[in-house]
Amino acid sequence: MVACRCWLGGEVLVPKEKLSHRPGAYGIVQRGDAILLMTTVGENGRYCLPGGGIEPWESNIVALERELKEEAGIQVDVGSLAHFQEDFFYYDPTGDAWHGLLFYYNCSPLSFDLLPAELVDDESATNPQWVKIDTLHEDNLQPQELWLLGYLKIGDKH
Repeated sequence: MVACRCWLGGEVLVPKEKLSHRPGAYGIVQRGDAILLMTTVGENGRYCLPGGGIEPWESNIVALERELKEEAGIQVDVGSLAHFQEDFFYYDPTGDAWHGLLFYYNCSPLSFDLLPAELVDDESATNPQWVKIDTLHEDNLQPQELWLLGYLKIGDKH
């Protein structure tokens, strides 16, 4: 059995045979004092970075460019790898479980007009928005994104 983080909060034990490998690419897109975030669908409504699964035929960069177009409606120039982490993840709505390999990249926006929530092509996140970096804290970010607070040096601006 493997302990997995649940989408809707908490943790669940999942048989190891049920886990699938799932690499994912996510974008850290900053615009001045704001960062591009999505709102998670479901009970907690916390922020998460845009991005998602890398298809077997895609490079990380191509997948991230596709995901940002589908989820936020913008084009980006994908830069350097900023962070990597593993995530044992259980998606409560479907009962699927993954051993996630999460790649986070710094991105520069090439366009800025975001998709309206109803046009977002994603089942777990919606409402792309530019969120002021200084408003982020542990209670409004998804658990897998908490490393972002240190990365953006939130609370350490003096």
